[in-house]
Amino acid sequence: PADYTYAPPNKKWGSRGLYLPSLKKEGMGEIVVGCDTSGSIDKDTLEEYLGALRVLVENIMPDKVHVAYCDADLIVDVFERGAPFNPEPRGGGGTDFRPVFTYADGVSPACMIYFTDLDGSFPDKAPEYPVLWITKDRDKKDVPFGELVTL
Repeated sequence: PADYTYAPPNKKWGSRGLYLPSLKKEGMGEIVVGCDTSGSIDKDTLEEYLGALRVLVENIMPDKVHVAYCDADLIVDVFERGAPFNPEPRGGGGTDFRPVFTYADGVSPACMIYFTDLDGSFPDKAPEYPVLWITKDRDKKDVPFGELVTL
């Protein structure tokens, strides 16, 4: 809940002749999280990425989180708000970012957050939604679109 509003009024009290405000709820909507599970991501780095993801989900509280584990293949887990958030990454092959973006185009997310070492094949064009790339590699400075954050 973010605030109170009279548009619409609280239906619970309307039958009693009282015109009271209802709670205004603001949500993040759905987000897609790309998680690079290629062979170049070691177990410690993956755990660090998942820890940062847990903090993001707890603070942002999106309606739905689509966690897309991607190397050359794609495996997706979907978590609803309020449900236990226990991502279980799978993978270990080469890196291709494009399947996550193809999946996200079908979801129309509010944003995408991609945890990766940035060694892979990027999509040819930027998506309609904002993209945040998160990496541990301090030497990486360029992404073709979106914002880059170093853990």
